[in-house]
Amino acid sequence: MRIALLSLLIAVCTFSIACGRVYGPVEQATALMEAKDEMVNKWGKIIDVDPKESGVAEARKVFDSAKADLVAKRDAVVKAPQGINSDWSTNFSRHDGRVKEAISAIQIKIGVGGDPVAKDKFTALQKEFETAVSRY
Repeated sequence: MRIALLSLLIAVCTFSIACGRVYGPVEQATALMEAKDEMVNKWGKIIDVDPKESGVAEARKVFDSAKADLVAKRDAVVKAPQGINSDWSTNFSRHDGRVKEAISAIQIKIGVGGDPVAKDKFTALQKEFETAVSRY
């Protein structure tokens, strides 16, 4: 009787642990979200100081130096098993919305600066950034 009860207890504990496990590329997605935040924060600081074409050129240099790392982190998310639990994906999508809001704020700063060339160059930079970090 004790062996049967002990076996049942072990089976229940093992099943509970397996069901509670977080699935999906949580660590990879977190690393990519942090890298995206860092990039957009750097852009914001650069554009705060210089919302003209030269500031956008500096933001481009920052992006170009980190692009390979961003793409590698994006690829890690895409290639990892997606798992059963999609909480990580929901958080990732919410984060994308916040990043887009921050980029829109940067675009407004550039627009207030009144430099149409800077605005066009930043729009091109934004599209390239979104292509580099998009998981679809």
